[in-house]
Amino acid sequence: MSLSFQPMSEEEVLNLLKPGIYKFEVRGAEDAVSKAGNPMIKLSLVTWDEKGRERYVTDYLMAAMMYKIKHFCDATGLDDKYLSGSFNAQDCIGKTGQFKLRIEESDGYAPKNSVQDYIKALKVVKEEVPFDDSEDLPF
Repeated sequence: MSLSFQPMSEEEVLNLLKPGIYKFEVRGAEDAVSKAGNPMIKLSLVTWDEKGRERYVTDYLMAAMMYKIKHFCDATGLDDKYLSGSFNAQDCIGKTGQFKLRIEESDGYAPKNSVQDYIKALKVVKEEVPFDDSEDLPF
C-alpha cells in the first residue's frame, strides 16, 4: 500500500497567516496552570484569513506578562475586570477585538502563528451637532 497526497509548497504545508493586525473572537477559554505552577488563562482565539476562512490561535494570559493581560482587557472591554485585579476564563468567552499576529520560530518545532500583543479598542465619542433649520433649502 502506498500513501497518496497532493504535493504542497512549504507555505501551504505550514498554513500560516502573514504577520499583521487581525480581528479576533474568543471561542474558548479555560483556567489553567503553567508548567511553572502559576495560574493562567488559556485562550482559543478565532481569526479570519483574507478569504474569510476561520483560523485558530492559542494564547496564554499570565501575571508574568502583565502587558498582555492589560492589553487584552483594553482590547475586549474588560477594563473593569483589570482594575479589580482579577478575572477568569468565563469572563473572556465571546469577547472580540484586534491583535497583532506574528510568526514564531522555535528550535525543534515548525513555525506557528502567535499573538504578539492585543490592540487597545478605540472609544468613539459621538458628538451631538445641533441641526440648523434656519437656512432655506433649495427644494
